[in-house]
Amino acid sequence: DTMYDLIDSTRGSAGMKAGPGGDDDSDGRRELLRQFSRESLVDTLRRYLTPHEADLLLLRYGLMDERTLPHGFSGPLTIAEVSTLVGLKPDKVRRMINGCLRQLKPLIAHEWENFENELP
Repeated sequence: DTMYDLIDSTRGSAGMKAGPGGDDDSDGRRELLRQFSRESLVDTLRRYLTPHEADLLLLRYGLMDERTLPHGFSGPLTIAEVSTLVGLKPDKVRRMINGCLRQLKPLIAHEWENFENELP
């Protein structure tokens, strides 16, 4: 099953009809796929990293729920912004993030090898 099969099964067989200004259900399908992919990535990070390490990556790459961020912070954060939020020096944050990415690469490569093929 592909991600598209999962999306179609969650909507039932009727699907979504084109609305005014909409070409078809591709926008809704694309948004659902984006949400599923994001949730899957967050779950993967939390499975393989400590909570602190996962939070660093979520902050850095804009995957943290923005409602939990202090006022004025949103989307992907710079290393300096992440370091301000977590109270560590920017160089330490950078080294930790790079270490996490090196650690994750061999662990999750198989889970995400077809990710690009699933994108519309």
